[in-house]
Amino acid sequence: MKPRLSDLAASLVIIDPYTGMPENIVLGFSGVSAESEHLSRYLFASENVRGLILDIASGTCYGSSILAHDKSNYVVATDINKNALTWGKTVYDHENLDFVLCNATRLPFRSRSFDSIVSFETLEHLDDADFYFDELYRVTKNGSMVIISTPNKTVTSPLVSKPLDSYHTKEYTLGGLLNITKVHKFDSIETYCQKRIGFIRFLARIFGVVLASLFWKIEVPPILWKRIYDRVERFVVNHDATNIDPDSNLYPIYQIMTKADILRYYNLILLLRKINNIKNGFLCY
Repeated sequence: MKPRLSDLAASLVIIDPYTGMPENIVLGFSGVSAESEHLSRYLFASENVRGLILDIASGTCYGSSILAHDKSNYVVATDINKNALTWGKTVYDHENLDFVLCNATRLPFRSRSFDSIVSFETLEHLDDADFYFDELYRVTKNGSMVIISTPNKTVTSPLVSKPLDSYHTKEYTLGGLLNITKVHKFDSIETYCQKRIGFIRFLARIFGVVLASLFWKIEVPPILWKRIYDRVERFVVNHDATNIDPDSNLYPIYQIMTKADILRYYNLILLLRKINNIKNGFLCY
């Protein structure tokens, strides 16, 4: 018997009490802004990946279904959340889309299996980035492309070591993220960005971090903090209109990032390519 979609949706639509952001994207339940931001990444990825594609931390598999729309692709959607994969299997089941329950740092696949990998908003949830990148490198073929995204700590959690989002374990600056990818042997790296933030809103975010830290110390209930957050957010948006995501047909992943851009974007997107390393006539891995 198939599970009731309403029950599955209720188990998946979890809202962070301090940031107001959904932990899982369930299309039709998560809000237009959040859905548009996440869908845009997959639309961008669909233009860059081909063949046997691994979607790591696919969530409810809406993005995997976009990648599988091209009949020449075969997509393997993986997630650690069984309910999320059950939703994907129920709603998006397709002849060239498969579903695997697994951990992103312990992939149950043979080495050099995949032509492309997509892994959006995954890294910030992991305790050990090294295992994650080791697995990305291991299961990709030489010349394969990996596309990952993660929040920009400079904007999402400025001034504090612990991420503001209670579901995040660790967030990364652009420099820290690039250092990790280079250590793990990805030879070609392009850095893109998504979701702009204006200067006034950035200052308001810094003020909000200070306020949140104070509230955490005096143990203000999350529901009260959420009400304050909503009021501040409405005030800031009214005075500083920002480009959340334009028409999804435009694939709003902006140009390659420069150092001057780092304070103005919520999300970092990296295109990594695993290229053969040839030294002294020997192929090195």
